[in-house]
Amino acid sequence: MLPYDRAETLQTIRRARHFLTRADETLDSAGRWGFLDILGGNLLTGLVKHGRIDEARRWIDEARPLLRRLRDTDWSDVYEPGFGPSEIATLADFLFDGFFADLFVQSKIRDLQSEIRETLRQLDRLERAAR
Repeated sequence: MLPYDRAETLQTIRRARHFLTRADETLDSAGRWGFLDILGGNLLTGLVKHGRIDEARRWIDEARPLLRRLRDTDWSDVYEPGFGPSEIATLADFLFDGFFADLFVQSKIRDLQSEIRETLRQLDRLERAAR
């Protein structure tokens, strides 16, 4: 376990929050495109939706080492969000481009957003405790 360093911890929390907030915003966009896809979108709406999902994954990947660093402290247990829709779900969304595949991917987007928002709440609590 690493020793407690308040300034470094606060900086790490802020950086992780920034990346996760960007991921959440990007998933909001993916969800809007997903809704259009459910209503009868085409290849373009699917491509944009999955592009946003991939962008959100990149933001989460930026936050992961920061979250791990926070977890390595002796007083933190920060949750790490998952990855969202799998490659298989993405493939199914394009191959079976239909209502049920679109609904499934939409539910995975919402699940990942819930995980991100829970992690953001944990970061807020951790920041208050570190002050």
